[in-house]
Amino acid sequence: MDLNTALIVCAGCAALAAFFGWRGARPWDLRGGPRMLPYGFLMLVAATAAIFAGVYALDLSGLIPAKP
Repeated sequence: MDLNTALIVCAGCAALAAFFGWRGARPWDLRGGPRMLPYGFLMLVAATAAIFAGVYALDLSGLIPAKP
């Protein structure tokens, strides 16, 4: 994976984490029924993927040297 792809993945995962955080923080609508997606867990997974992609992008750019 090259640097541009890593940055796109990082931005996409960060956007998903923000979206899932927004959806999870909305008040419950009892008329609409139960929530069918675990937004808190999905936010955690997306944020973790964004962090890993960001660290990988920093490694590709040479700002963080790879450990042998």
